[in-house]
Parts: sequence; C-alpha cells; structure tokens
Amino acid sequence: MTRATHDSDRHSAVRGTFGADELAAWGLNEIAYVKPILVDGDSAYGIYSADGLQLGVAADADAAEAAARHNDLYPLRVH
Repeated sequence: MTRATHDSDRHSAVRGTFGADELAAWGLNEIAYVKPILVDGDSAYGIYSADGLQLGVAADADAAEAAARHNDLYPLRVH
C-alpha cells in the first residue's frame, strides 16, 4: 500500500465516523465561541455554545472569555 492510499483510507475512515447530529454536538459542553456583535448599536461580545445557542453577552472579549472559563467552557474567539 502506498502512503497516499494509506492517508486516503485513514481520511475516509474519519469522515465516516461522525453523523450530522454527532458533529453538531461536538464540543457542546466543552467549548464556548466568543465573537464580536452589536447590541442596540453598541459593540459587545457574544458567547455561544457549539450549536450556536447564545449563552451570554459581555462588554469586551476578555470578560466574555472569563465568563466562559467560569462556566467550565474553553473559549475560542471567532472573527
């Protein structure tokens, strides 16, 4: 087996392991996405779960990340 075939087989196996529902729930209880938003025309930072549910709003990115960590979530910034 060539390396290219081996890598292709490995990637095919990985693609087949997650269904759409499983992929959507991946990181649901572990990750919080932090992104800039507007609230009533003012800049703020939204905190979102992996499935897109808004969990909260903070005045700045550092406060949003701190809130995520306080709730045992790993914050990731989205631009």
